[in-house]
Amino acid sequence: MSFRIDTGASTQGGRTTPASSAQRQAFNDAISQSRRMAGEAGGTGMVDDPGNGGVIEKGKSWTDWIEQLVMDAVARLEKLERYKAEESKRSPTGAKIIAEAERLGVPIHVLSNEDYESRYPGTGGVTVDGEVYIPESALNTDGNPVLEHELLHAIFGRNREIFDNARPLDERIKRARDLFQGMGLDADDGERFARAIDGWPPDRNVDADHVQAYVSGVDIAREKAGLPPLTDAQRDELYAGAAEREAALGVQRGPLADYAKTESPLLRMVALAKAEAQWAETPQGRAHPPSGNTMEERAASLKAMIDKYASEDRLLKFKS
Repeated sequence: MSFRIDTGASTQGGRTTPASSAQRQAFNDAISQSRRMAGEAGGTGMVDDPGNGGVIEKGKSWTDWIEQLVMDAVARLEKLERYKAEESKRSPTGAKIIAEAERLGVPIHVLSNEDYESRYPGTGGVTVDGEVYIPESALNTDGNPVLEHELLHAIFGRNREIFDNARPLDERIKRARDLFQGMGLDADDGERFARAIDGWPPDRNVDADHVQAYVSGVDIAREKAGLPPLTDAQRDELYAGAAEREAALGVQRGPLADYAKTESPLLRMVALAKAEAQWAETPQGRAHPPSGNTMEERAASLKAMIDKYASEDRLLKFKS
């Protein structure tokens, strides 16, 4: 079965009206969801089980089902607009990130919680090929700034020169300062960010993004709480600590976790070698090398060090 949907129109009050770009996106998201679920339903003309993300009565036609999906998607995008407006009022940092993403035309897909979990289990938000996907539950202005976090991934994905170690550091610093200043953020923070991730390998770009995402999350939390801005010295310490934390988390969640899962001496040796190499890939890791002669001693030393730097405890003081 195939459908022809005019993405230049949207449903409103049960009738078809010209659509905004957001409403056209709602159509696209709904049709994408319907195609996924149609495959699960075996291509029948009636829907007996909509699967994850669909809540409809048994026996409804595909037309009724798609109309409901579209209207639900439009409602989620309206909720997104309310979130962006409220978040922008409460946090200047959040407002600047949202505005830059809008200027760049970053697509944002708000999925039902069930549909999101079926696509991206175990995540709070994802950025795929420059497009942001979040569950509806992320649109909570009192929770973690998931949307702003993912928008930063999308923004940095369009400014990869900052992460290119083949370029001189001075050039990368200038590009970071220009980006931050253009967003309305402190250009000095752009330099702090570029220096914090200097020397990180290309395959750690996402972890590098997280350094700024963490700092911006601190700024957003402070602004919402009515706290004063951090001093320059505090920001220096925050960037350094965030870089250490993200460098450690990558090792903790990757090869070090693999080491803990296996009992095979050979596999443990391989996992430990990967963990040590990944830690040593960053300046933060090279500044804090593990010690020990045997595999067990080196693993214990590395784990203690990674646990220390991956912990958020040292950074919580900046949020209050």
